[in-house]
Formats: sequence, structure tokens, C-alpha cells
Amino acid sequence: MQRRRAARVILVDESGAVLLFRGRDSARPAAGTWWFTPGGAVEPGELTETAAKRAVREETGLEVTDLGPVVLRRQVDYEFKGTRFSQVEDYFLVRCEHFDISDAARQSETVGQFLTAWIPTDRSQIRAGSWRRYEEYVRLHLAPELGAVQLSKLGPDHVQRLQDRLLAKGLSPTSVHQAHSALHRALADAMRWGRLSRNVAELVRPPRMSPSHLTTLGPEEVLTFLDTARGHRLEALFVVAVSTGMRLGEVLGLQWSAVDFDRRNLRVVATLVPKPGGGWTLSQPKTARGRRQIALTMRAMEALRQRRISQEGEREAVGAEWTDDDFVFTGPTGQPLTGEHVLRREFWPLLTQADLQQIRFHDLRHTAATLLLRERVHPKVVSEMLGHSTIAILLDR
Repeated sequence: MQRRRAARVILVDESGAVLLFRGRDSARPAAGTWWFTPGGAVEPGELTETAAKRAVREETGLEVTDLGPVVLRRQVDYEFKGTRFSQVEDYFLVRCEHFDISDAARQSETVGQFLTAWIPTDRSQIRAGSWRRYEEYVRLHLAPELGAVQLSKLGPDHVQRLQDRLLAKGLSPTSVHQAHSALHRALADAMRWGRLSRNVAELVRPPRMSPSHLTTLGPEEVLTFLDTARGHRLEALFVVAVSTGMRLGEVLGLQWSAVDFDRRNLRVVATLVPKPGGGWTLSQPKTARGRRQIALTMRAMEALRQRRISQEGEREAVGAEWTDDDFVFTGPTGQPLTGEHVLRREFWPLLTQADLQQIRFHDLRHTAATLLLRERVHPKVVSEMLGHSTIAILLDR
């Protein structure tokens, strides 16, 4: 087997935030065996600093005066024309205060090229759900509309025409406002990296966001819904949602270790977030107040007890095929549920069966708050239960 060695680069800013990973291949790191290098040092006889700097220049167009150590390694085995190869790639750490982009590269770069390189780097800086929305706005709206414009020549008129065209296509003012936010964030990073001298998105006012129309179930409708859900495999999920006002991701991310049957409460400590392309991850709540403890009603307690009993039966039925990640609400073999499955296969069909209007799962959160306020529970208590960062969020609705 022949062995080869290649160099790649990880760029970080002064704060340590990742700006670029593997140059042009930043969107999807290739498969292989990854490991961190002990102490981050290059072993004698391996890649020289000159070779690594050349790799940086070839992949990114950047001239580097100070190169950090190897921080990550990857080995890939592959076959080409009957010959097997084993390639080890060294990933060097480079800090952005040590490089600049040439004038030629600055002038030729388009908005589309910049956005394509930017969206993977932003992934490590924000919550997964926010990143997915940014990626969609870039892919569906920003890149198609602005992609051919040279980044250095992007002006307020381009941004204004972008917004006008998106509104003409039928996007809501809220969607166009969020597309503007995504562009503003991207251009702010372009300024920080020295690509632009100003953020032209700041010079254009986004459309006012559409007022949100809250839909809630009344007390009788809640009883009808829960009676319809009685005996359903996910009855406890709906009881918990209506009685606690938890978000769908928070309910799906609930684990048995966070449920205290003795004290009759549960702790919200994570949100289940789907990964692009499949899989899931547990994400921290948006704010410090998002991590909270919620008292449980007697009906919620009983529903959770029944859920635990039924889950034990499911575990015994599949045996070794069971996936034990401690989730309260799972599929038949223990895997966490997806929001799409809960909505399309469980929640909306139950609403139809109960002869109720089709609402969003998030409307159960508004329903919980409305029912508590009708019972004269103090707004501050309700706000804390919902995990709002400020009581104004509840009172403004």
C-alpha cells in the first residue's frame, strides 16, 4: 500500500471561532478516521512549515506569516486503478490576524462565492435550528438573487431590490425580514474578515414583520383533545405539552433522568435538534431562563408513569435492538422521535379525530399559558414556567 500525505487548514479568528475548515471542501468534511494530535506538534520528518503554508495559499488564496501547529489528523484508505493508497491529512491551525486577502482575490470574489464559503463556518457559532434557517435563506433566496454580484460592489440598491423581488414572489414580510437578517450576519462577518469596509444591509430597512396570530384551544377543547388522546401511545407527550407549555424540541429532548416523581417536577435542560442529513443532537436552551424546573400536575404525573410502564414493555419486546438514550418519548426501538413524525403521524391526526381545528404544536404552549392566566396565576410565574427571558414576551402577546 502506498502512503501519501497532504495538508489542510483550519482558520480561526482572534476569539478562537472557526472561520474555515478544509478550504473549498468546508461544507462536508470527508469521511475517514479522525484524531487529535498529542500536544499539537508536527513530528520530525513530516510536513514542513513551508509545505503547510503552500497548502493554505493553494486552498484559500491567503498568505500566512505565522502558522500554528497541527491540531487534527485524518487517515483515509482508498483504491485507484488497482493500487491501494493510505493518505494522512494534517490540519494546521491558523489565526486570522496573520493573513490578508490579495487585492485581486478581493475584487473577483462574488457574493455567491462568499456565501457558499460562509455558511459552513457559521455553523459552529449559532444554534442548529438557526443555522438551518440561514442555510435555507442563503440557498433558496440570497445566492440565487445576489450570487453573481461582486462582493466588493454590493450596494444598498442590490439589497433593496432583493427584498422587493422576494416580496413580489409571495414571501411574507416576516420571511423577507429573516432573509435580511441572514444577509446582515454574513456581511458582518465579511467586514470582520477584511472582505468589506461596510455592511450595506445596515443601510436598508427590512420590511416590518407580520404580526403573529395566536391560536389557542379553549378549556373544553383541551379536555376533548386529551380525552381523544387517552390510551394513545404518546398520550403523555400531549398531556405534558398542554400542562407545562414546553416546546416540541424540549418535550422530545426530555429524558427520564430529568423527571423527579418524588418531587412531582421535571427539569428542562436540553432541546432535541435534528441534524441535516439525518441524526440528532441535544442542544442547550436558548437562554439561561430556558433551563428551568416545572411542577407537574397529577394527570401529567400519572401519564408519565404509564409511559414508563409501556416503554419497559416495548424494550422487552425488541430486546437487544433497543436503543437506550434515556429519552421519555421514543420510537418502537428506543430511538428519539422527530418533530415531523409527531406532527404528521400523531398530533394532526388526533386533532382531526377530535374534530378540532388544525393548529401548530407551538399553539399548545400558548394554550397552556392562556389557561393558567385565566386561573389568575401570576404572569411572572407563567413566564418562568415557559422559560421566557423576560416577562414582556408573555405580556406582549
